[in-house]
Amino acid sequence: MSRPVQAALYIDTFTDTGVPGEYTFVNASYNNQSDATGNGAYDAAIGSALYVPATDANSSQQVPGCVHRYKLTALSVVDGQTLSGTVIWDEPGPQVDVPTNGTYVLYAEVASDGYGSPPSDLVYNFLPPGSTTAALEIDLRDITNQLAIPVQLTGVTTDAIPTKLVNGSGVNFVSLLEALYVFTISVQGINADNSGNDCAFTLQGAIKRTATATALVGGVLKSILLRSDPAWDVEVLADTVSNGICVLVTGSAGVTLNWTSSVDFTKSS
Repeated sequence: MSRPVQAALYIDTFTDTGVPGEYTFVNASYNNQSDATGNGAYDAAIGSALYVPATDANSSQQVPGCVHRYKLTALSVVDGQTLSGTVIWDEPGPQVDVPTNGTYVLYAEVASDGYGSPPSDLVYNFLPPGSTTAALEIDLRDITNQLAIPVQLTGVTTDAIPTKLVNGSGVNFVSLLEALYVFTISVQGINADNSGNDCAFTLQGAIKRTATATALVGGVLKSILLRSDPAWDVEVLADTVSNGICVLVTGSAGVTLNWTSSVDFTKSS
């Protein structure tokens, strides 16, 4: 097993590309104090993780001890100590904060399981204090979410507007790693009037996340187990922004349906 590539990058400016969560940078200084190959910046690779110190978008102040994970999607090595590239937000949910300019960020090679091994701010003592711990916490939260299978989602409809079900934290998707998943989703809509006019469905299919896209693979098999009103329905969607899977339910006007869903899946190795 080869030693994972770890480094610190000094990035002067992150330039917003206009794509949500995406930035470019140029001529970043690359520092790998455990370089096993002598290749320097030439060991950097697309798909690696950058844990970037956070700046509050409203106050423009750096948030102490806080970093966010971005994925390196484009790379140009200038020389053994300098590189330029493009990164994009790589955490569940919409982007929080903005990257801090003129600071050191943590670079980590990403293993096949999707997680990085960030460098230590005790070794790279010019990194912002606490940044290694913050980086590890990001991946630990994601690992914990991945282990919480099946994922439970809930929601309420009182009209015919399609609604995404959410987890206990209010997030309306289940995040995925870069892999192929086969899923089984059960969904129940219980009428709040206790009339017994309810609905129940199962959905089976596959979804794949790659380095560049998240999409359903083939068709989704939907079984209607119970449906008192033909307008009541459920759909599964690929969230191409947050790289996850969503459960979308539809009720009807004037009827309160309490929805619950269990999302179970197996992941390719």
